[in-house]
Amino acid sequence: MFEELERDTYLREMSRDQAVTRMAVHLGAVNELHPFREGNGRIQHAFFGQLAHQAGWRIAWERLNPADNVAAGQDAHHNPDAPTMAALLDQLVEPARPALRALAGQSPPWPAPHREPPGHSKQTVATGDPRTKSSTKPPSADSAGRPRCAGCGRPLTSATSIARGYGPNCAPEGNG
Repeated sequence: MFEELERDTYLREMSRDQAVTRMAVHLGAVNELHPFREGNGRIQHAFFGQLAHQAGWRIAWERLNPADNVAAGQDAHHNPDAPTMAALLDQLVEPARPALRALAGQSPPWPAPHREPPGHSKQTVATGDPRTKSSTKPPSADSAGRPRCAGCGRPLTSATSIARGYGPNCAPEGNG
């Protein structure tokens, strides 16, 4: 299920209609899991609210009608395309950053998540240490001092990636 969300680029590179349709499918699938005894709806709202926000959207949960939500969840149980959930979300999803998304159908202007470019070669540096053949390059930085991936030069955002000096899809030889 979460691999499918990743294939959907976490809803980032989609128009509003595409994002709503795919979000409905994913929300229906997570709702179907119902992993907790209590708090499933609150957790789903938090998770999908953050997911939508990172894709440039806001879900106005405060406008959600509880009875409509239950009906949409039941429909998603019987219909994996979740059309009722999509119709419900269509009423709630709005641009999170209107200044950045002047046209709601446009893809966001910020870069997509870090991905290894086609033909990308992983770089290593000889250490001179007889116990190791090579090591990762030290993290590089842009002119503002922000850390960059030593493999492809894209910005590093997570603490783990910064510590490694490589993005999540780039790794030094022998460590990937």
